[in-house]
Amino acid sequence: MSTLDNKYRKLRGLKKRANYKKPQKTCDAITQNKDYGEQSSKPDVSDDVLNLMKKTFISTLKKSEEERTRIERQTILQSESSEWLELRRSLLTASNFGKVIKMRPDISCANIVKQLVYKINIDAVPMQHGREYEKKALQQLSTQEAVDIRPCGLYIDPEIPYLGATPDGIIDEETIVEVKCPITAFKTGLEEAI
Repeated sequence: MSTLDNKYRKLRGLKKRANYKKPQKTCDAITQNKDYGEQSSKPDVSDDVLNLMKKTFISTLKKSEEERTRIERQTILQSESSEWLELRRSLLTASNFGKVIKMRPDISCANIVKQLVYKINIDAVPMQHGREYEKKALQQLSTQEAVDIRPCGLYIDPEIPYLGATPDGIIDEETIVEVKCPITAFKTGLEEAI
């Protein structure tokens, strides 16, 4: 057998392996069971137990004024803070509040609940772009409006302890700042984006 034949066979084997796709593993018992995991449609406990669990959960979210102040100060780094990331898992944040409040009563809330409960940390290019230019935008706003913009962390509502918000900055007791730096505006230019 010649060297050329060996090379041809080797190349043919590589092509076959490159085109081979492994079948995805699924567990039909779990993925098709509507009473388990993300597919769950109703609680697996009685109404009384569920109500007790809800009250207990809400009570764990309640924070004193001192705790809320400490949390706000310790989460100034926002997405770079592990405490910020952990606390947000239990809260309905301003980022998601619009999705919830706009829901029509005739539409199932199952999908939005799954999105909120089983959050996936997506770090897409537009989000990276927004974080990269946020400081520049805050500096520009501060200069343009002649205001001092202070960084801030996670604010938890004192009366509704499952609501939280993390503004990009705070000017005074009545004024917060939320910056958006869409990548499309960066690519097309400010005039066209507006």
